[in-house]
Amino acid sequence: MTDKNPNEHDDPTVTPDDAPADAAPLRKPTREEMRDMSDEEIMAAHGMELGPRLPAEFRLMAGKQVLLAFLCALAVGLVLSRIMDPEGPGGDSVFLWVAGLVFLAAGLFFWKEGRDPRPILVVDADGITDRAFGRIPWADIAAFRMNGSLFNPGFGYSLKKGVAPQKKAVLYKLQAGMNRLSALPERTFRKQMVAGGCDPMLLAFRKARPDLETR
Repeated sequence: MTDKNPNEHDDPTVTPDDAPADAAPLRKPTREEMRDMSDEEIMAAHGMELGPRLPAEFRLMAGKQVLLAFLCALAVGLVLSRIMDPEGPGGDSVFLWVAGLVFLAAGLFFWKEGRDPRPILVVDADGITDRAFGRIPWADIAAFRMNGSLFNPGFGYSLKKGVAPQKKAVLYKLQAGMNRLSALPERTFRKQMVAGGCDPMLLAFRKARPDLETR
């Protein structure tokens, strides 16, 4: 029989309610319990944070990768045009040259953009900073959503009616008008062009302003 350490004693005044507020949970949920829990609840129960921490920065893919993506898109587009309409403009050598030059010019432009080390988008608790259009507070943003289009998958946001960005307002309006014709958000980021894809963008926007998400 061993004597109890005199420095150790039972204090009847200590109760579970006296435990620190940030103490770890007594147990983790079971698999059956997790089936009825949201992703946010599961992450919180395991002491993990859902999505990137704010402020979150996003960058374009490396320049060579962007150029390769555009060249691949060019090749696929030209092959499809020949298959779908072999007697039409897809079989015209002039059309092929023009299309090739357009895609090559776009590829070189994004290759240059991809070499810029600055983030294309920064998301924080007060708003976003778009490299192309400047600082935009959350109060000016109408909505954001993922775009599941087969030919233009990605993520985008739209500004409230009558609101213009700090920079390149005319360019934004032109881009917004073209995107609305295709049922896209006014400002879009293509999945293939963003390092890590667009899912982290969505999670960052959700963390800051989940009430602005649309489907």
